[in-house]
Amino acid sequence: MNVQRPKWLVRANTALLLILGVVFLQLLWGATQPKPIQVGVLHSLTGPMALSEQGVIQATLMAIDEINQQGGVMGRPLQPILVDGASLDKTFAAGAERLVSQDKVPVIFGCWTSASRKAVKPVIEAHQNLLFYPVQYEGLEASERIVYSAEVPNQQIIPAISWVQQHLGQKILLIGSDYVFPHIANMQIQKVAETLGMTVLKSQYYGLNNIDFSDLDSLLALKPDAIINTLNGDGNRYFFETLSRLQPDNPVPVMSFSFSSVEAKSYLKQYGLSLEGHYVSWGYDPNLDTVENNTFIKAYRARYGQDEEVNSPMVNAYVNVYLWKLAAEKVESIDSDAILSVIHRVGFTGPAGKVFVDKNSRHTWKPDVISQLTASGESQVVWQSSSLIKPEPFSIFETSYEDSAKALTQLYEAWGGAWQAPE
Repeated sequence: MNVQRPKWLVRANTALLLILGVVFLQLLWGATQPKPIQVGVLHSLTGPMALSEQGVIQATLMAIDEINQQGGVMGRPLQPILVDGASLDKTFAAGAERLVSQDKVPVIFGCWTSASRKAVKPVIEAHQNLLFYPVQYEGLEASERIVYSAEVPNQQIIPAISWVQQHLGQKILLIGSDYVFPHIANMQIQKVAETLGMTVLKSQYYGLNNIDFSDLDSLLALKPDAIINTLNGDGNRYFFETLSRLQPDNPVPVMSFSFSSVEAKSYLKQYGLSLEGHYVSWGYDPNLDTVENNTFIKAYRARYGQDEEVNSPMVNAYVNVYLWKLAAEKVESIDSDAILSVIHRVGFTGPAGKVFVDKNSRHTWKPDVISQLTASGESQVVWQSSSLIKPEPFSIFETSYEDSAKALTQLYEAWGGAWQAPE
């Protein structure tokens, strides 16, 4: 006797078979697909450094996507794990610990301020992991677990101070954020100024969260020929707003080392603040007319917006991912020791030209490019070095290293075991 099953039961069975079929195919697909390589991306999504670090994050993720479209690393896709350092060195350290211990990443791409890098450094070293650091800093460091892809003072600050002396004047005022990089950088600027016969009128520091620059009026009364700026993050906006209000027609020219056309264009768009006539010094300028640079900028703007500006830390971050990829494929391993053993033997031609890592210091050879900001917030090159400059992370001045190393210890102790002043 034929028993006819209810239609609802037939439909349910059919649906169940379809679900089971999809699950089976997903399991089969998953079994045949290479396991992703998780990599850490550790930057500030919040806090006063968020604007500066946003572009670095975006450039890092773009490089990861490009590599995945090209087949990944040794046939395996890269899977970024993005962690917010929140502009706080202790949060960066905790984020690094999580990425290494919990997520088991073989490499971290990240940090902006020296305070965040110095907080992450012992975590990286304790776990024998690897950090690629994309931002200029004060030098005096060469960890065996860090690749430093940005400028050190002899590649950025020293050439720029010499240029200031020749083109802007002898008397300079130093303005900086109250953490390790500006303090140590200004010690070296003092040495350069003395050598060149220049006068440092005063050094003044402000917290990363500071928005009050009302004392700038009294500082300008010292009659500086130029201001040397090592402010980082949102403080730049309030500093330049105050300067513009106090000197609306002919402001003292500012040379910045941690500020670029990215922030300048953002301030103009959001606040109507023009930084026309001021200067920046970096190892890269977006006006470089090469196939690699034009391709990078075109791809970046297609992805994030046609009005987006790019700068040196973004380019360094982008190149860092490719350097790691090339080293991993050279040794056919993602092991950090194996990668470090060959990182100086791989090179990558990117937006800033040919990039390679110095074998002894794990820093990169860089040019120096001085640019003037325009009314539209973009940069215009006024001077550049004739060749790449060898990285010298330890000072070229005989007594400066001991003085600076001692100052590092004193600052760390004065700030209660931290790399930035408490606020």
